[in-house]
Amino acid sequence: MSTNQDIVDASIGHQVDLQFYANGVVRESVGALNEDDDTLFALLLAALLSLRPNASPEEIDRALTRQVAAANAHTYSQIEAALLQTLLDSTQAEIEFQKSLVGGTAPSAGTVFAAAIAVPIIGATLRDTMKGLAANRFAAIRRAAQAGFVAQQSPDEIVRALRGTKSASFSDGLLNVSRTHLETVVRTAIGHVVEYSAAAFRALNPNIIRSVVWLSVLDTATSSWCIARAGKRYTADEAHRPIGHSYGWGAGPGRYHYKCRSTSAPLVAGEIPNANTYANWLSRQSAARQDEVLGPARGAMYRRGQVSVEGFLNNRGRLLTLDELRARRLGRAP
Repeated sequence: MSTNQDIVDASIGHQVDLQFYANGVVRESVGALNEDDDTLFALLLAALLSLRPNASPEEIDRALTRQVAAANAHTYSQIEAALLQTLLDSTQAEIEFQKSLVGGTAPSAGTVFAAAIAVPIIGATLRDTMKGLAANRFAAIRRAAQAGFVAQQSPDEIVRALRGTKSASFSDGLLNVSRTHLETVVRTAIGHVVEYSAAAFRALNPNIIRSVVWLSVLDTATSSWCIARAGKRYTADEAHRPIGHSYGWGAGPGRYHYKCRSTSAPLVAGEIPNANTYANWLSRQSAARQDEVLGPARGAMYRRGQVSVEGFLNNRGRLLTLDELRARRLGRAP
C-alpha cells in the first residue's frame, strides 16, 4: 500500500471518529439547552400570568422581554462559551493529527482558532449564528404567546404548546426545532474548524504536500455537491485549483453546506490513492472496527454480505473524546 493510501485511510478513519466525537458535543450542547428549560418556562408562565386576559401585543412583548428574553439569551451565551472551548481544543487536536500524517511544521493552534471563528460559516460567524438562534427561539415564544392570547388559551396551554409533553420527551413542542437548529450549528462548526485547521497546516508545508483529495461519505444522505467531488484532487495552495476535473472547491469539505461530513487528505509524492468511497476503507478494517462503526449486529451482517454501509455514520451510540481521538492517532485502543 502506498504512502498516500495510508494517509487517505487514516484521514477517513479520523473523519469517522470525528462524527462520533461530534455526537458527544451535540449531546452536551442540546443537554445544556434542555437543562435551562425549567427556568425558562417558569419565567414564561410567570410572565403570562402577570398579564390581563385581553392584554395587547405591546403588553405581552414588554412582559416577555422583562422576564424571558434575558434568560433565553443567557442560555445560548453559555452554550456558545462551552462550544468555543471545544472548538479550540478541536483545532489543536486536528493540527496534531495533520502533523502525524506527514510531519512538517505546525502552526499555532490559538492563531488558527482565532482566524477560523472570525470566518463566516455558511454566511455568518459563529457568534452571529448563536445570536440568531437565540433571537429565533425568543421570536417563536413571542408569536406563540400572542397567538395564544388571541385564541383565549390559558397560560398553561401556551407553555404546553411551546414546550411539548413529558410523555413525548418534549419533542412535540413548538420549540423542539431549536434543538435541531443547535445540532446543525454544532456539527457545522466542528467541520469548519477541523478543515480550517487542516488547511492552515498544509499552507505551512508546501514542500511536503503536493495536492489534496476530497473525501466524501457516500450514502443516502450525501449531498449531490459532495458526491460529485468525492475522490477529486486539488492543488494544496489557497486557490485549491481542480486537478484533472472542473469541480470547484467552493468553501471546501466540511464547510460546503450545513452538516457537511466531507473531509480532505493531504497527498505527498507517489501514486494516486483510491479515495472514491468510504466503503472501500471500511472493507479494509478489522472486524472490531467494523463493529464499532456499524454496530455488532450490522457488522456481522456486513461481513456476510447482508447489509451495505449506507448510513453507517448515523449510529449515535458511540461518543469519542479528544483524548480518544489522539489515542487512535497513536495506534492505541481508546
